[in-house]
Amino acid sequence: MTTRKDIIKQFKTDVESKLTLANGYNTSLVEVRLGICSFDQFAQRPALGYWMFLDEKDTENYGTTRLRWLNFYIYFYTDDENMTDYEKIYDLADDIETFIMSSHWTHTDATLLGDLIVTVGGVEEGRAMGDLVIKVGYYQGCD
Repeated sequence: MTTRKDIIKQFKTDVESKLTLANGYNTSLVEVRLGICSFDQFAQRPALGYWMFLDEKDTENYGTTRLRWLNFYIYFYTDDENMTDYEKIYDLADDIETFIMSSHWTHTDATLLGDLIVTVGGVEEGRAMGDLVIKVGYYQGCD
């Protein structure tokens, strides 16, 4: 049976190895981290961070198993020198959504995609950020 630890590890493995230019994406990530990191804590960009912020139970139980939803917060950064269109951050946002809903993500059939937010500009020119929440369903044994 898949555990929350398995899903967390699998996300990093899949995103590092499969979200690449070679697989038809617009972006190849140069750094992926589990946990909370600021823009400057990533040595290079484009970069992606993620963590699990909630493991909620579904209302349905099936015999000795219970459906649970593992909620991930995914955030990502780019350096964008072209301040007029922020092309890199929008390409990366598209790539992440495509990755989550493709066969490149091991748990795509059990994943719900939430809202995507992209933030550009501001005081730190050339920096852009996006974030997204996904829910991954898995079954937990109930003894």
